[in-house]
Amino acid sequence: RIAFLRRGDLWVMNADGTGQRNLTDSPEEAEAGATWSPDGRTILFERRVRNLATRTTGGAVEIFVTALDGGEERRLTSNTAYDGRASWSPDGRRIAFICGFVDARVCVMNGDGTDRRDLGARTNNDSPLAWSPDGKQIAYTARDDSAVEVMNADGSDKHRLTSSPTGEVFVAWATDSLFEFRPPPD
Repeated sequence: RIAFLRRGDLWVMNADGTGQRNLTDSPEEAEAGATWSPDGRTILFERRVRNLATRTTGGAVEIFVTALDGGEERRLTSNTAYDGRASWSPDGRRIAFICGFVDARVCVMNGDGTDRRDLGARTNNDSPLAWSPDGKQIAYTARDDSAVEVMNADGSDKHRLTSSPTGEVFVAWATDSLFEFRPPPD
């Protein structure tokens, strides 16, 4: 199955394009950042949340999860700041995400949204987080210079892996190593 965004809503379809279905149907709000759970039964996504008092789409971006079997979507975070770039741990029990926008940090929570913790690592708010294949570490890009850093999943043992690159750095784990991507200079 494939998840995709259409007109601000989260959709899924079969790999051959059939069975297209809107999972969120939220015409006044916009979804982004769809991420499949490791078991393929749910999808994490972020949504810019509508301010009910002012009837406008505010600055808050929150993390939601929805089941593919037609279950109700659930809001996992709720505050006035940015929570996004969510990523499932390999076992599906934890979620790493970026909390805050100006002072973006690496945070984690349980898969049901409980036990939210700020791990104390400052990061770029536009770079995804990457779990190691065994779920013991999280890689991220440093806030000050976009260098690749890694820490244990509990926030301990933070250390830098690269020197200061130019431009944004995105990280992704392979089965046995960590890769970084640097887009070409403008």
